[in-house]
Amino acid sequence: MSLFFFDGFDFTNGNEYGPGGRLWDQGSSASDQAGRWGGGAISPSGSGNLFIGEFGGLFKKFTSRAGVVLGVAARFDSFTAEFGTLAQPFIFFGDLQSTGETIQCSLWVDPNTFAITLRTGRGDQITDTTLATTNYIPPLTLWFYLEIKLTIGNPGSVEIRIDGTDVVLATGIQTQQSPNPTWNVIHLSAMDAFGPTWVADDFYLVDPNDGQGSTDFLGEVRVQTHFPDADGYQNNFLRSTGSINATNVAQAVSYTDDGLYNYSGNVNDIDLYSITPFAITGQVFGVQENMSVRKDNTGSRSVCPLMRIGATNFQGPSFICFSSFTYMGDIWEYNPLTSAPWVLADLNSTQFGIQITA
Repeated sequence: MSLFFFDGFDFTNGNEYGPGGRLWDQGSSASDQAGRWGGGAISPSGSGNLFIGEFGGLFKKFTSRAGVVLGVAARFDSFTAEFGTLAQPFIFFGDLQSTGETIQCSLWVDPNTFAITLRTGRGDQITDTTLATTNYIPPLTLWFYLEIKLTIGNPGSVEIRIDGTDVVLATGIQTQQSPNPTWNVIHLSAMDAFGPTWVADDFYLVDPNDGQGSTDFLGEVRVQTHFPDADGYQNNFLRSTGSINATNVAQAVSYTDDGLYNYSGNVNDIDLYSITPFAITGQVFGVQENMSVRKDNTGSRSVCPLMRIGATNFQGPSFICFSSFTYMGDIWEYNPLTSAPWVLADLNSTQFGIQITA
Protein backbone atom coordinates (compact mmCIF):
# COMPACT_ATOMS: atom_id res chain seq x y z
CA MET A 1 0.00 0.00 0.00
CA SER A 2 1.57 3.26 -1.11
CA LEU A 3 -0.47 5.62 1.07
CA PHE A 4 0.59 4.18 4.42
CA PHE A 5 -0.25 6.95 6.90
CA PHE A 6 -2.34 10.09 7.18
CA ASP A 7 -3.81 12.18 9.97
CA GLY A 8 -6.07 15.21 10.13
CA PHE A 9 -5.58 15.50 13.93
CA ASP A 10 -9.34 15.51 14.48
CA PHE A 11 -10.52 12.36 16.19
CA THR A 12 -9.37 12.70 19.81
CA ASN A 13 -9.58 15.24 22.60
CA GLY A 14 -6.67 16.50 24.65
CA ASN A 15 -2.96 15.76 24.54
CA GLU A 16 -3.30 12.05 23.79
CA TYR A 17 -0.39 11.44 21.48
CA GLY A 18 1.38 8.65 23.35
CA PRO A 19 1.46 4.96 22.35
CA GLY A 20 -1.70 4.34 20.38
CA GLY A 21 -2.88 7.93 20.75
CA ARG A 22 -3.73 9.54 17.41
CA LEU A 23 -1.78 6.65 15.89
CA TRP A 24 1.51 8.35 16.89
CA ASP A 25 4.16 6.77 19.11
CA GLN A 26 4.88 9.91 21.11
CA GLY A 27 3.72 13.45 21.36
CA SER A 28 3.51 14.41 25.00
CA SER A 29 5.02 17.80 24.16
CA ALA A 30 2.38 18.86 21.67
CA SER A 31 -0.77 20.88 21.84
CA ASP A 32 -4.13 20.90 20.08
CA GLN A 33 -4.80 23.78 17.72
CA ALA A 34 -7.64 24.78 15.42
CA GLY A 35 -7.34 23.19 11.98
CA ARG A 36 -7.20 25.18 8.77
CA TRP A 37 -10.66 23.98 7.65
CA GLY A 38 -12.13 23.49 11.09
CA GLY A 39 -11.49 20.40 13.15
CA GLY A 40 -8.10 19.96 14.77
CA ALA A 41 -4.42 20.53 14.13
CA ILE A 42 -1.26 19.89 16.14
CA SER A 43 1.56 22.14 17.31
CA PRO A 44 4.79 20.27 18.17
CA SER A 45 6.43 21.72 21.26
CA GLY A 46 10.00 21.63 22.48
CA SER A 47 11.00 19.46 25.41
CA GLY A 48 12.32 22.36 27.47
CA ASN A 49 15.82 20.92 27.12
CA LEU A 50 18.14 23.37 25.39
CA PHE A 51 20.14 20.64 23.65
CA ILE A 52 17.58 17.98 22.67
CA GLY A 53 14.40 20.01 22.41
CA GLU A 54 13.53 18.68 18.97
CA PHE A 55 12.82 15.24 20.41
CA GLY A 56 9.93 16.63 22.42
CA GLY A 57 7.46 16.83 19.55
CA LEU A 58 5.62 14.01 17.80
CA PHE A 59 7.27 10.97 16.31
CA LYS A 60 6.08 7.85 14.54
CA LYS A 61 7.97 4.61 13.82
CA PHE A 62 7.51 2.63 10.60
CA THR A 63 9.16 -0.23 8.77
CA SER A 64 12.37 0.86 7.06
CA ARG A 65 11.93 2.55 3.69
CA ALA A 66 14.35 4.01 1.16
CA GLY A 67 12.15 6.98 0.31
CA VAL A 68 9.05 8.92 1.22
CA VAL A 69 6.65 11.53 -0.09
CA LEU A 70 5.37 13.71 2.75
CA GLY A 71 2.63 16.30 2.63
CA VAL A 72 1.55 18.62 5.43
CA ALA A 73 -0.42 21.82 5.79
CA ALA A 74 1.81 24.17 7.77
CA ARG A 75 1.41 27.47 9.55
CA PHE A 76 4.43 29.18 11.07
CA ASP A 77 3.54 31.61 13.83
CA SER A 78 6.99 32.86 14.81
CA PHE A 79 10.63 32.93 13.75
CA THR A 80 11.67 34.13 17.20
CA ALA A 81 13.18 31.54 19.53
CA GLU A 82 13.72 31.66 23.28
CA PHE A 83 17.35 32.64 22.86
CA GLY A 84 16.96 34.74 19.73
CA THR A 85 17.69 32.20 16.98
CA LEU A 86 16.00 29.09 15.62
CA ALA A 87 18.08 26.15 16.76
CA GLN A 88 16.17 23.05 15.67
CA PRO A 89 14.50 21.47 12.61
CA PHE A 90 10.74 21.21 12.21
CA ILE A 91 10.73 17.83 10.41
CA PHE A 92 13.46 15.20 10.48
CA PHE A 93 13.93 11.60 9.42
CA GLY A 94 15.76 9.01 11.52
CA ASP A 95 17.14 5.50 11.28
CA LEU A 96 16.35 3.80 14.60
CA GLN A 97 18.34 0.68 15.46
CA SER A 98 19.10 -1.20 18.69
CA THR A 99 22.12 1.04 19.27
CA GLY A 100 20.12 4.25 18.98
CA GLU A 101 18.75 6.63 16.36
CA THR A 102 20.80 8.30 13.64
CA ILE A 103 19.16 11.33 12.07
CA GLN A 104 19.54 11.07 8.30
CA CYS A 105 18.45 14.60 7.34
CA SER A 106 16.30 17.42 8.59
CA LEU A 107 14.06 20.18 7.28
CA TRP A 108 14.73 23.65 8.68
CA VAL A 109 13.67 27.23 8.56
CA ASP A 110 17.10 28.81 8.13
CA PRO A 111 17.74 30.97 11.24
CA ASN A 112 19.30 33.74 9.16
CA THR A 113 17.29 33.89 5.93
CA PHE A 114 14.11 32.11 7.22
CA ALA A 115 13.96 30.09 3.97
CA ILE A 116 13.12 26.37 4.09
CA THR A 117 16.27 24.25 3.76
CA LEU A 118 17.31 20.59 3.95
CA ARG A 119 20.36 19.73 6.05
CA THR A 120 22.36 16.61 6.89
CA GLY A 121 21.72 14.94 10.23
CA ARG A 122 19.93 17.03 12.83
CA GLY A 123 21.03 20.16 11.04
CA ASP A 124 23.57 21.43 13.55
CA GLN A 125 24.83 24.73 12.18
CA ILE A 126 28.46 23.94 13.07
CA THR A 127 29.01 20.37 11.95
CA ASP A 128 26.25 19.60 9.46
CA THR A 129 25.86 20.57 5.84
CA THR A 130 23.13 22.31 3.89
CA LEU A 131 21.92 19.94 1.17
CA ALA A 132 19.30 22.08 -0.54
CA THR A 133 17.93 25.60 -0.05
CA THR A 134 14.66 26.97 -1.33
CA ASN A 135 13.90 30.63 -1.81
CA TYR A 136 10.60 30.13 -0.01
CA ILE A 137 10.09 32.01 3.25
CA PRO A 138 6.93 30.83 5.03
CA PRO A 139 4.41 33.66 5.51
CA LEU A 140 3.84 34.04 9.22
CA THR A 141 0.38 33.09 10.54
CA LEU A 142 -0.83 31.88 7.10
CA TRP A 143 -1.45 28.29 6.03
CA PHE A 144 0.43 26.81 3.06
CA TYR A 145 0.89 23.24 1.83
CA LEU A 146 4.37 21.72 1.96
CA GLU A 147 5.37 18.51 0.16
CA ILE A 148 8.76 16.81 0.17
CA LYS A 149 9.87 13.79 -1.87
CA LEU A 150 12.99 12.30 -0.31
CA THR A 151 15.32 9.46 -1.19
CA ILE A 152 17.74 8.39 1.53
CA GLY A 153 21.18 7.52 0.21
CA ASN A 154 24.68 8.63 -0.57
CA PRO A 155 23.83 9.90 -3.06
CA GLY A 156 20.20 10.67 -2.39
CA SER A 157 17.76 13.28 -3.62
CA VAL A 158 15.07 15.72 -2.56
CA GLU A 159 12.25 17.59 -4.28
CA ILE A 160 10.19 20.17 -2.39
CA ARG A 161 6.89 21.70 -3.46
CA ILE A 162 4.90 24.56 -1.98
CA ASP A 163 1.21 24.62 -2.90
CA GLY A 164 1.96 22.36 -5.88
CA THR A 165 4.90 24.37 -7.26
CA ASP A 166 8.47 23.04 -7.23
CA VAL A 167 10.81 25.19 -5.15
CA VAL A 168 13.83 22.89 -5.14
CA LEU A 169 15.11 19.73 -6.85
CA ALA A 170 18.48 18.41 -5.74
CA THR A 171 20.11 15.11 -6.70
CA GLY A 172 23.44 13.55 -5.79
CA ILE A 173 23.22 14.74 -2.18
CA GLN A 174 24.11 12.89 1.03
CA THR A 175 20.80 12.30 2.78
CA GLN A 176 22.19 9.16 4.49
CA GLN A 177 24.21 9.44 7.70
CA SER A 178 23.79 5.92 9.15
CA PRO A 179 25.09 2.68 7.58
CA ASN A 180 21.57 2.10 6.20
CA PRO A 181 20.14 3.94 3.15
CA THR A 182 16.72 4.00 4.82
CA TRP A 183 14.57 5.84 7.38
CA ASN A 184 12.07 4.38 9.85
CA VAL A 185 11.16 7.27 12.17
CA ILE A 186 9.66 10.64 11.34
CA HIS A 187 9.63 13.53 13.79
CA LEU A 188 7.53 16.68 13.83
CA SER A 189 9.33 19.04 16.19
CA ALA A 190 9.41 22.61 17.39
CA MET A 191 12.10 24.88 15.94
CA ASP A 192 13.03 25.94 19.46
CA ALA A 193 13.61 23.98 22.66
CA PHE A 194 10.83 25.99 24.29
CA GLY A 195 8.40 26.04 21.33
CA PRO A 196 5.79 25.65 19.85
CA THR A 197 6.46 27.73 16.77
CA TRP A 198 4.44 26.04 14.01
CA VAL A 199 1.18 24.13 13.45
CA ALA A 200 0.58 21.04 11.28
CA ASP A 201 -2.62 19.71 9.69
CA ASP A 202 -3.72 17.39 6.85
CA PHE A 203 -0.63 15.17 7.02
CA TYR A 204 0.13 12.24 4.66
CA LEU A 205 2.95 9.79 3.90
CA VAL A 206 3.39 7.87 0.63
CA ASP A 207 5.95 5.19 -0.18
CA PRO A 208 7.20 6.10 -3.70
CA ASN A 209 8.71 2.64 -4.14
CA ASP A 210 5.64 0.59 -3.21
CA GLY A 211 4.07 0.58 -6.66
CA GLN A 212 0.61 -0.41 -5.43
CA GLY A 213 -1.11 2.95 -5.56
CA SER A 214 -0.18 6.63 -5.42
CA THR A 215 3.61 6.87 -5.58
CA ASP A 216 4.16 10.58 -6.19
CA PHE A 217 3.02 13.91 -4.80
CA LEU A 218 -0.69 13.94 -4.02
CA GLY A 219 -0.90 17.72 -4.15
CA GLU A 220 -2.69 19.72 -1.50
CA VAL A 221 -4.91 17.29 0.37
CA ARG A 222 -7.59 17.67 2.98
CA VAL A 223 -8.22 15.01 5.61
CA GLN A 224 -11.89 14.97 6.56
CA THR A 225 -13.03 13.25 9.75
CA HIS A 226 -16.62 12.09 10.07
CA PHE A 227 -18.37 10.13 12.80
CA PRO A 228 -21.22 7.56 12.94
CA ASP A 229 -24.71 8.94 12.53
CA ALA A 230 -26.91 5.79 12.71
CA ASP A 231 -26.79 2.07 13.37
CA GLY A 232 -25.79 -0.13 10.45
CA TYR A 233 -26.70 -3.52 9.04
CA GLN A 234 -25.59 -5.55 12.07
CA ASN A 235 -25.33 -4.49 15.71
CA ASN A 236 -24.44 -7.37 18.04
CA PHE A 237 -22.75 -5.19 20.65
CA LEU A 238 -24.59 -4.12 23.80
CA ARG A 239 -24.80 -0.47 24.81
CA SER A 240 -23.50 1.19 27.96
CA THR A 241 -26.50 3.50 27.76
CA GLY A 242 -29.31 4.51 25.41
CA SER A 243 -30.98 2.58 22.64
CA ILE A 244 -28.81 3.40 19.60
CA ASN A 245 -25.29 1.99 19.32
CA ALA A 246 -24.08 4.76 16.99
CA THR A 247 -24.87 7.44 19.54
CA ASN A 248 -22.28 6.03 21.94
CA VAL A 249 -19.43 6.32 19.42
CA ALA A 250 -20.44 9.44 17.48
CA GLN A 251 -17.84 11.66 19.07
CA ALA A 252 -14.18 12.45 19.43
CA VAL A 253 -12.88 10.10 22.10
CA SER A 254 -10.35 10.14 24.91
CA TYR A 255 -8.33 7.68 26.96
CA THR A 256 -10.69 8.11 29.89
CA ASP A 257 -13.94 6.16 30.18
CA ASP A 258 -16.73 8.67 29.71
CA GLY A 259 -19.50 6.11 30.12
CA LEU A 260 -20.36 6.01 26.39
CA TYR A 261 -19.33 2.79 24.67
CA ASN A 262 -20.58 -0.44 23.11
CA TYR A 263 -19.31 -3.81 24.25
CA SER A 264 -19.34 -7.55 23.59
CA GLY A 265 -17.39 -10.63 24.62
CA ASN A 266 -18.45 -12.90 21.77
CA VAL A 267 -16.08 -13.85 18.97
CA ASN A 268 -17.41 -12.79 15.53
CA ASP A 269 -19.82 -10.24 16.98
CA ILE A 270 -20.09 -7.16 14.74
CA ASP A 271 -21.11 -3.55 15.28
CA LEU A 272 -21.66 -1.49 12.12
CA TYR A 273 -22.57 2.18 11.66
CA SER A 274 -23.38 4.53 8.82
CA ILE A 275 -21.23 7.65 8.68
CA THR A 276 -22.16 11.29 8.25
CA PRO A 277 -21.94 11.85 4.45
CA PHE A 278 -18.79 13.36 2.98
CA ALA A 279 -18.83 16.29 0.58
CA ILE A 280 -15.69 15.99 -1.52
CA THR A 281 -14.53 17.60 -4.74
CA GLY A 282 -11.63 15.83 -6.40
CA GLN A 283 -9.96 12.46 -5.98
CA VAL A 284 -10.30 10.29 -2.88
CA PHE A 285 -6.80 8.98 -2.17
CA GLY A 286 -7.72 6.75 0.73
CA VAL A 287 -10.27 5.92 3.42
CA GLN A 288 -9.18 5.29 7.00
CA GLU A 289 -11.20 3.84 9.85
CA ASN A 290 -10.05 4.66 13.39
CA MET A 291 -11.47 3.05 16.50
CA SER A 292 -10.76 3.28 20.22
CA VAL A 293 -10.90 -0.04 22.08
CA ARG A 294 -9.88 -1.76 25.28
CA LYS A 295 -10.59 -5.08 26.98
CA ASP A 296 -12.17 -5.07 30.44
CA ASN A 297 -11.59 -8.70 31.42
CA THR A 298 -8.69 -11.10 31.80
CA GLY A 299 -7.41 -13.17 28.90
CA SER A 300 -6.73 -12.22 25.33
CA ARG A 301 -9.02 -10.40 22.93
CA SER A 302 -8.53 -9.29 19.31
CA VAL A 303 -10.65 -7.07 17.07
CA CYS A 304 -10.50 -5.74 13.53
CA PRO A 305 -11.86 -2.66 11.76
CA LEU A 306 -14.67 -3.60 9.40
CA MET A 307 -16.38 -2.02 6.42
CA ARG A 308 -19.51 -3.16 4.63
CA ILE A 309 -20.06 -2.26 0.98
CA GLY A 310 -23.29 -3.45 -0.54
CA ALA A 311 -23.80 -6.93 0.90
CA THR A 312 -20.12 -7.71 1.52
CA ASN A 313 -18.04 -7.24 4.67
CA PHE A 314 -14.31 -6.46 4.40
CA GLN A 315 -12.03 -6.95 7.39
CA GLY A 316 -8.96 -4.92 8.18
CA PRO A 317 -6.02 -6.39 10.12
CA SER A 318 -6.67 -7.97 13.50
CA PHE A 319 -5.37 -6.07 16.54
CA ILE A 320 -4.71 -7.32 20.07
CA CYS A 321 -6.68 -5.38 22.68
CA PHE A 322 -5.03 -3.95 25.79
CA SER A 323 -6.52 -3.06 29.15
CA SER A 324 -6.04 0.63 28.32
CA PHE A 325 -7.79 2.44 25.49
CA THR A 326 -5.78 2.20 22.28
CA TYR A 327 -6.48 3.67 18.86
CA MET A 328 -6.43 1.17 16.02
CA GLY A 329 -7.39 1.35 12.37
CA ASP A 330 -6.64 0.65 8.76
CA ILE A 331 -6.36 2.46 5.43
CA TRP A 332 -8.18 1.30 2.32
CA GLU A 333 -6.44 3.06 -0.55
CA TYR A 334 -8.90 1.51 -3.03
CA ASN A 335 -12.49 0.38 -2.77
CA PRO A 336 -12.07 -3.32 -1.82
CA LEU A 337 -15.26 -4.27 -3.65
CA THR A 338 -14.18 -2.87 -7.01
CA SER A 339 -10.36 -2.64 -6.58
CA ALA A 340 -10.75 0.81 -8.16
CA PRO A 341 -10.25 4.29 -6.68
CA TRP A 342 -13.00 5.43 -4.37
CA VAL A 343 -15.91 7.41 -5.73
CA LEU A 344 -18.02 9.58 -3.46
CA ALA A 345 -21.26 7.61 -3.85
CA ASP A 346 -19.57 4.35 -2.83
CA LEU A 347 -17.87 5.98 0.15
CA ASN A 348 -21.09 7.52 1.45
CA SER A 349 -22.97 4.22 1.17
CA THR A 350 -20.26 2.27 3.04
CA GLN A 351 -20.79 1.26 6.66
CA PHE A 352 -17.91 1.08 9.13
CA GLY A 353 -17.52 -0.78 12.39
CA ILE A 354 -15.75 -3.40 14.42
CA GLN A 355 -15.63 -7.20 14.61
CA ILE A 356 -14.32 -9.38 17.43
CA THR A 357 -11.89 -11.84 15.83
CA ALA A 358 -10.59 -13.76 18.85
